[in-house]
Amino acid sequence: MSMRAVRRAVRRSLQSVPGGEAVLSRARAVYDGLPGEDGRRMAWARDEAGRLRRAIDRDLDRFVLVFDTEVTGLGYGDLLHMLGVARFVVAHDVRTEFVFVEPGADWSGRSDAASDVDELLDDFIGIVSALLDPEVGRAWRVSPDDLPSVLEGHGRTHVLFEDFVRDRRPFFRDCANVFNVLMAEADGGVVDRTLFSPAEFEPHRPSGFDIGPYVSWQCRYSRLGIDEGRRATSDEFIAGYEYLQRRFPDHRILVVSDESGCRHYRNLVGELDIDDVAFSKPESPGFLSDAALVMASDFFFWFRAGGMCIIPFFSRLPYEALGPVMNEMMWDEERLTPWQEPTQTFIELEKHQFVADRTLDVALIGSRWDGQPNRFMSDGRGDRGVRP
Repeated sequence: MSMRAVRRAVRRSLQSVPGGEAVLSRARAVYDGLPGEDGRRMAWARDEAGRLRRAIDRDLDRFVLVFDTEVTGLGYGDLLHMLGVARFVVAHDVRTEFVFVEPGADWSGRSDAASDVDELLDDFIGIVSALLDPEVGRAWRVSPDDLPSVLEGHGRTHVLFEDFVRDRRPFFRDCANVFNVLMAEADGGVVDRTLFSPAEFEPHRPSGFDIGPYVSWQCRYSRLGIDEGRRATSDEFIAGYEYLQRRFPDHRILVVSDESGCRHYRNLVGELDIDDVAFSKPESPGFLSDAALVMASDFFFWFRAGGMCIIPFFSRLPYEALGPVMNEMMWDEERLTPWQEPTQTFIELEKHQFVADRTLDVALIGSRWDGQPNRFMSDGRGDRGVRP
């Protein structure tokens, strides 16, 4: 019996006795506080990636990936990390089902950014359906009561992150690490099929949106006041704007955000007397069309913003991103992902909760650019006036 099976047996034994959950909770807290957490997380990611690769080699009938609203963060970044794993499986021409578990009866007591969970799930399903090959992938939703029958299904089935899914425990924080391991060991054809490409977003690009060559800049704003440290301040916005103008003097700057974000930053540029910035709203109706605008740009810029960054991170689009790693871990000292190219720059910052002086972060904007305008190579190798 593997150590994974032993841990699962002990966990279920504790859950079945009075007071066992409290003991299990304390044990988890002690375990998480032990030294070497990053090493344990990466070891688990490699183990889970190995299980998935072996399952693919066994030519099973179907693979099931479960997004359980009871234990999964309702953010686009969390969704896209899971979608990356699903796209990896689909790249092997394996039938893949992306199942969303609807919230239970006690949902009304939770406090989340989504005011309408049903509407958000419909949006999530639309995104997954658009970005999975319909020949072998599909997305749908089930009630919590129907989840067990979905997991059993028919034929030979592999449930990704099975221990966590069956016990209804969160695993979304490790999806990016598992995805990195899978992609690092995959051949070039699988990597290319898995990563997002501009062509697959083109059908979702807002019609009539033509501002000439442009660079995209995702800015985050929460109308609910959640995680306000990811909002660009006036000084940060000016720094980003002036940097992009210097680096891409013949490009427009497109700020990509939701309706409240575009409203906030449109007011800000008015206060700053800036008149040459375009905005994704109102032309772009939602997240998928915003992503299409990002993927149609020549360059993507991101400073402590939101989950839209996963789209270019999981692509070949040139970008510069500055921010903390959240659930994922850096692949190495310079790269967030193993496929990161010289045209793609990620500069790791501390989480905003722990930063007293953000001007030090602002000083890092453009710090790896060689000063030559219209160059996309972050290390200055080669002069690319158009996107590679």
